[in-house]
Amino acid sequence: MGRRQGEARPLKPGPYRLKVHPKAVKEFAALPKGVQRRIRDDLDLLAADPRPAGRVKQIDKEIFRIRTRDYRSVYRVDDAHRVVAVLVIGHRRYVYDVLGRSERESWNQES
Repeated sequence: MGRRQGEARPLKPGPYRLKVHPKAVKEFAALPKGVQRRIRDDLDLLAADPRPAGRVKQIDKEIFRIRTRDYRSVYRVDDAHRVVAVLVIGHRRYVYDVLGRSERESWNQES
């Protein structure tokens, strides 16, 4: 069925804004350039679709992670403000150590 003439089209929501925690920026800068490029590409895709099928695993009710080879980017999605907040970026061996309960609670209170 088509729309009636003069009927307004539904608005398509714009992309999400990417907000990176200062700690994640520092961790990202310490990574090799090739890894940085791959992670940057994956994060750019998150701005368009913060929950891509098959690429994301939920760690907590509000915290997700995306895998880029041996590295992980941990982030939170705020649908109300259309923001993807990147909390941690690092090697899979170390990134989950950073996700202690006290830090997770402080991240939930920031935005």
